[in-house]
Amino acid sequence: MNNNLLEIKEKVLKAINKVLKYDKILFEINSSERSIAFRLATYIEKEFPEWNVDFEYNRYADEIKVLKRDKKDKNFLPDIVVHKRTIRDNLLVIEIKKSSESIKGEKVKWDRERLEFLTTNKRYEYDLGVFVYFYVKLDSNKPPIIEYYKEGKRILSM
Repeated sequence: MNNNLLEIKEKVLKAINKVLKYDKILFEINSSERSIAFRLATYIEKEFPEWNVDFEYNRYADEIKVLKRDKKDKNFLPDIVVHKRTIRDNLLVIEIKKSSESIKGEKVKWDRERLEFLTTNKRYEYDLGVFVYFYVKLDSNKPPIIEYYKEGKRILSM
C-alpha cells in the first residue's frame, strides 16, 4: 500500500469540488447526508477507476467492521471507502457531515474517531482518511472543512 498521498488528496479535492459545483442544490436544500455522500462517491469513483468505491461498506472480508467504544463493540458503516474488495488493500476512507450537525458534536467526534481507528488499525490499514464537513442552507456557499488522517493522526486541515 505505497500510494502517493499528494495524488490521492488532489483526486479527493477534485471530487469534492465536483459535488459542490454540480450538486449544489443538495447543500442549499439541506439534503440528507446519505444523498450527498452517494453523489460524492460517484465522483470519487471516476477519480479512482482501478479501485472499488463503495458507499456505507461495513465489511472486512466476511466480517462486520467493529470498533470498541465505551467498552462495547460498535458496528459502523464508513460513508465511502476506496479499496479492493477481495484482497487486503484499503486506500481511502471518507466520512462526511453537514453543518446541521455541530462541528463539536458527538456525531462529528465519532466520525473522526473512526478515521483515526481505520488509518491506524493493522487489520484495516487504510492509507488515508478524510473528514469533510459540508455547509448547508444559507451557509452552502462556504467552502467545506477538509481534514486528512494518516496513521491515526490528523495530518492536515483545510
